[in-house]
Amino acid sequence: MGRTYDTDEPRYAKGDRVCVRRGHGPLEPGVVVGHYVDWNLYRVVYMVDLEDSVPKAVEEWRLSFRKEGDEC
Repeated sequence: MGRTYDTDEPRYAKGDRVCVRRGHGPLEPGVVVGHYVDWNLYRVVYMVDLEDSVPKAVEEWRLSFRKEGDEC
């Protein structure tokens, strides 16, 4: 069974540096600015500030951690 909000804390916190998978293109760097729970679909959604555009809502499975100085 997958992760559920009731049993698990959000995996990413505000300020975490992440790489975002968007479609079939390359990974894009971003920073988590917040999260919320989509109760209709029972999933955690993160607001991510992407370097090349405005913040976007991104599902958890599209994110991966990146260290400072690392590129995606």
